[in-house]
Amino acid sequence: MICRFRLSALAFLFTGVFFLHAQVVLPPAPETLSLHGHIASATAESMPVMIGGYLVFPYRGSQKPYRLVGIAFDYEGYSRIHAFVKNKKGTFVFYGQIPEGIKEFRYRLVVDSVWQHDTSNPLIEYDQMGVRLSKFILSETQNMPDDEKLGPQFRPDGSIDFYLRGQPGVYAFIMGSFNQWDPFMTPMKEISPGLYKVSLTLSPGRYYYNFLFNGQRIRDPNNFFQAMGPGGELVSVFDIAKPNNEILTYAQEKTQKKKTAKKKKSAK
Repeated sequence: MICRFRLSALAFLFTGVFFLHAQVVLPPAPETLSLHGHIASATAESMPVMIGGYLVFPYRGSQKPYRLVGIAFDYEGYSRIHAFVKNKKGTFVFYGQIPEGIKEFRYRLVVDSVWQHDTSNPLIEYDQMGVRLSKFILSETQNMPDDEKLGPQFRPDGSIDFYLRGQPGVYAFIMGSFNQWDPFMTPMKEISPGLYKVSLTLSPGRYYYNFLFNGQRIRDPNNFFQAMGPGGELVSVFDIAKPNNEILTYAQEKTQKKKTAKKKKSAK
């Protein structure tokens, strides 16, 4: 995914004279499986999230098919354009490290050679020239503790912890196949400003779920395993295995299906 995008990102150098004063920066290869998983699973509805010091930021523009997307930041004087990668879902995603000490920043997007603000972000400011800038508050997606990075956390006592970061002081709930998808039955507790948590105790089996955050239904940004929900939409998924491991985890099942398909293909 990364190498293919790197080759296409070189087209940034030939798209217009406005790049003569801006350095194009290509992203490094993802350092961890968690980071790679979030990049690969990001969709237009995904929320920006910090993973291991990296900001994972999907571009949520219109449905128009874009070729190239970049982002420039105020703390760099808009002198560097950081290229987005494009995952297999067709979503452009920026991932990069934000300098230490920065709590908020302004940015502009470069979409197919055109500088613009982020139309999906309601936080807008204007510079001295009247140019619209998008604003991002990093405190809403701070670095997560280690136990928040891989989605549902299974505890020795049999309980499962779920975490979600976002705007502080709002209502957050978890809903899924374990509570008949009731959006208000299982509230999450804000354990620190902008950090929400809920613990559940469930029987062995496969479970599907989403969060309801500030009135918006979203998948778990910390869990890159997804499946089709009862309504035909993508939802987050996890497994609780029996003690004798009779139930395959979702990841194991996907791997097994791929191996079976390869064997069938080879046999033809």
